[in-house]
Amino acid sequence: MEEFPKTKEEEFNDLPAVKKIRQDLEARSKSSIPSISETANEELKRLEDLGLEDYFQYIKKNQPYSSENEKTLEEIIKINKKYQVAEHERVVLDTLGDVEIFEPTPVPPETPPEQPVQAAPESNKDSTDHLLIEYRREEAEIEERIRDLKKAIADFEIEEKKRSLAAQEPKGEKVRAPLQVQEQRTRPTRRSFLKKIIPGAIVAGAGGVALGKYIMDKQGEEGEEEKPPSKAEIKKTVAGEIVKCTEIIEGKQYEKILHNPYLVSALYYSEAAMNKMGPPHYSASSEIIWNIRPLITREFRESYMASLKMRIPIETSMSLIDPAKQLKPLEVISVGNDLSKNHSDALDLFTTEGSQIKAMLGGVVVLAEANWNGVDDMSTSSSRGGNSVIIYNPHNQSFYRYAHMKTILAQTGEVLRTGGSVGTVGSTGVNASKPGHGGHLHLEINQYNPERGTMLPVRAQEIKERIDAAVKMLSY
Repeated sequence: MEEFPKTKEEEFNDLPAVKKIRQDLEARSKSSIPSISETANEELKRLEDLGLEDYFQYIKKNQPYSSENEKTLEEIIKINKKYQVAEHERVVLDTLGDVEIFEPTPVPPETPPEQPVQAAPESNKDSTDHLLIEYRREEAEIEERIRDLKKAIADFEIEEKKRSLAAQEPKGEKVRAPLQVQEQRTRPTRRSFLKKIIPGAIVAGAGGVALGKYIMDKQGEEGEEEKPPSKAEIKKTVAGEIVKCTEIIEGKQYEKILHNPYLVSALYYSEAAMNKMGPPHYSASSEIIWNIRPLITREFRESYMASLKMRIPIETSMSLIDPAKQLKPLEVISVGNDLSKNHSDALDLFTTEGSQIKAMLGGVVVLAEANWNGVDDMSTSSSRGGNSVIIYNPHNQSFYRYAHMKTILAQTGEVLRTGGSVGTVGSTGVNASKPGHGGHLHLEINQYNPERGTMLPVRAQEIKERIDAAVKMLSY
């Protein structure tokens, strides 16, 4: 394995642009002017939380073009790649540590000179080099297979969106293509589609990467109902998801949070909601969230919200998601005659199924799940909420959750303006899918409490007051 004269961090710190940024921020952080020192300290924390590569990606996205920064980003990526390759080689070498080392067979003194000496067996080093070459070849093939698979999935989803849009939207009205829930699987399902295009699956092990054949079972074909996963499969998935979440939290990998709906949900729920998920867990998802709950610290939560704020361009920060300009989420709303019969920390807004849902307040979409399936407890991160969207507004540090939806229009990671299209009212989720229980939008608002470092639910009465205020504002 190749040895490097410097560590990765030392190579990073030797880059001129990195030195310049660090020195400039550290100097400004010591300024006697509070606004300058506070801004510099925020940037230093952002640099620490994101890491160099993501920080320079952030600079590239949010600051004017700089050839020096562009070149530095390329160098950082190159250094990261070099050490990743070295790490792969180390893993292979460690795995091959037990390979027997052969010594050359000595020539007996009595052997005649004309008799050819038997060649020594291949050395351990040559064997290792051969395996490394084979490993890299397989790794390249796998990466190519992943690219092809992602492209095929993207093409399939685009066609699905187009068909859903054409079937549901009136002529002349242009909206984003929805991620339509297929309650009755009359067209090919995503699972049956993947069965046709995936020739193999990737199996990762401690010693390297190999290709393994993966055969889908016959369930999931067109027109057939899917069987729920077995208890063993659920148990294995739960354990795996807990490990993934733990790695993200302990590694402070904030950029990976939005790719994990269980961790997003754990960061969203209030303490009261979390307490209801304790043993005996009412679902596999609640078991995952309950187990990762103790790992979420105040520092991790606040850094997560800071990373979300960074996703919002400065020029749109206030104008499109101003908390003072909240809107009602539905055109026609009823909460019933007796609010006490509704939820205490959420509101069920009764309306016609299929009604358009608008963002009551804009922000970053942190969750957009459209794959709820009544037979699979883990098809979404909340079996009770079904298809759901959660939007974070950094100005009032609140998360807005829309549940039981039919169609999802919002996309994870996007910045949605106030009044932007979230999706349509549906009847997904364990309870809402029962006869007579649909036809409503479940709306929750959880707000961060900096004194306690936790999320607190906004009471139902206050949610109703906010909606009433929005209605009055529109009448002026």
